[in-house]
Amino acid sequence: MPPPTTDSDAMPGTCAPQAAFAAVPEAFDGLEGGHALDALLDWLGEAVCVTDGQYRYLAANAAMAAIYGLRDPAEMLGKTAFDLYPDFRQSVFFEACAAVVREEAPQSRIGYSGVARGWVTIRAAPLGRDRYALVVQRITQRTDATTTLQQHDRLTALPNRWRLEDDIGRQADPNAGGGVLTLLDVRRFRSLSHAFGAGEGDRTLVEIAARIQNNLRLPQQAYRYGDDRFAIWAPDGQESLRASLACVRNALAAPFVLDGVPVHIQFCIGRAHHAPASTVQKTIIQAECALAAAKTGPQHDVEFHPGLAGPGPDPVLTIHLRAAIDDDRLDVHFQPIVDALDGRTVYAEALVRWNHPQHGLLLPGAFLPLAEDAGWMMAIDRFVLDRAVTFAAQAAREGNPFGVAVNLSADSVDDPGTVDAVHVVLRTHGLPPSKLLLEITESSLIRQPERSRDVVAALRGLGVSTAIDDFGSGQAGFTYVASYPSRVVKIDRSLVAPLPDSHTHRVMVNNIIRMVHGLGSLVVAEGVETPGQRDALQAMQCDMLQGWLLGNPWPRARS
Repeated sequence: MPPPTTDSDAMPGTCAPQAAFAAVPEAFDGLEGGHALDALLDWLGEAVCVTDGQYRYLAANAAMAAIYGLRDPAEMLGKTAFDLYPDFRQSVFFEACAAVVREEAPQSRIGYSGVARGWVTIRAAPLGRDRYALVVQRITQRTDATTTLQQHDRLTALPNRWRLEDDIGRQADPNAGGGVLTLLDVRRFRSLSHAFGAGEGDRTLVEIAARIQNNLRLPQQAYRYGDDRFAIWAPDGQESLRASLACVRNALAAPFVLDGVPVHIQFCIGRAHHAPASTVQKTIIQAECALAAAKTGPQHDVEFHPGLAGPGPDPVLTIHLRAAIDDDRLDVHFQPIVDALDGRTVYAEALVRWNHPQHGLLLPGAFLPLAEDAGWMMAIDRFVLDRAVTFAAQAAREGNPFGVAVNLSADSVDDPGTVDAVHVVLRTHGLPPSKLLLEITESSLIRQPERSRDVVAALRGLGVSTAIDDFGSGQAGFTYVASYPSRVVKIDRSLVAPLPDSHTHRVMVNNIIRMVHGLGSLVVAEGVETPGQRDALQAMQCDMLQGWLLGNPWPRARS
């Protein structure tokens, strides 16, 4: 039975489609129980159509008609895809349609569509009796805000790491002996992105995602695992994955075109078997170990075996860290940043700690490298930001309105979503943006200069202050102070420690303070531990001081 045709209730004068859905009478003949129709109606928020094996349109909705520039989906009925789009055979639509007709199995494709004028994801499935359903989604559109933001990568439209973990936990097929997790790392991608620009880098990541996904067979799925990492989850086991992985390797071996230049990109691959009795985190750690071996050893495709877990990061500690992040079991301590003249607390810097049940209180150096390698730094940043803003807002309500300083990792500086996260947490807890100081290291700014500049500018647009942290420890120098105007520049403790005895360091620090003041910014000296250092910095007119002499980090800040 064909679905009903619904008249548009658009306002007069708008160029709205004449019907929401149209179908030829025989479109759903012989399909049992109307299940296909129910499924299609569930998909009406996206572009949906039904074709036969000759690519003739039997049913379509308004969103699909709009892709072809048509107002009424009835205009598509009875016509083939070649009638509506002469270049159909060269399109990603044809790839999906031909594959589902050939294989009689569900298919998924990502690619650039000329007729849709953008990147799209396409899902195709056989309905039986020479009927095939096609669902098209533009990558740039926001269909479901919660799903898009929480479970999908904005750039590639692939499911993200969080969705991967959920899928591994739900989908492993015990009849196939469990699933297989494969991690792919793009070698030297940051160098390529720096050489050709962030825009070309982003376009390359989208194409990499498409080449991977388009060479998998359902239920296999590709994921954006990290900045320059992808994952493949094959719930149906090793035998099914082997052929697909060979196709993926061949696809990735073809050159990528960056700014008109053909470039061959190399990949490292790490694989781990997910046994039915295993945990998701254990499988991820094993795949990470295999990938690390692939990156450092002679073989660039490594399957996990117990010998890989010996040297390097402690897999057990890494698993515990992931659990601590997920369960909000990290701690935040605060260290005062005081006015150099009167000792008043201007900011309290939020410093993450981990009170491990076996190892006791761990400082950042013991666990943040694990988080960086695993791609978990943004999750830690968000946690610390929320705790810090909550604390500062509470202190303000109690009549103690100092600011709070929070460190941003390179991952957060590169992510445009950081701006939204900061805006939401400030609004939620009622802290004025001027009371938040976000500390960013020179090395973080260097990693993706163009993207970092945009993110920092957007943060400042919120009214949030920024600080260049650990100044003097990196290679950027005053170039980055001038390129990223900040309210505060923090002099690294390595320059403060030799004070007041070292004449060279007195001259260096004094010149830094004078130059930063000349740019209209304030100076914080880190690592102040002795009265002599404090006195020397006061004489140089340093604005603020931080260090053990002024106050150790405590679970609660002191004014």
